[in-house]
Amino acid sequence: MRDHPLSLPRYVLYNLAKVGGTLAGLVAERLPRRTARALSLHRYHWEK
Repeated sequence: MRDHPLSLPRYVLYNLAKVGGTLAGLVAERLPRRTARALSLHRYHWEK
């Protein structure tokens, strides 16, 4: 930890982002289209 003091906070934020993305994916159909489009890597999918 002394050599890399930011490793632990970075790891926590990384995992929180992964969990958030998974949860957003599970409820994508119920999200407002604008929100789903903003969170998606494939924005064109939501332009129906």
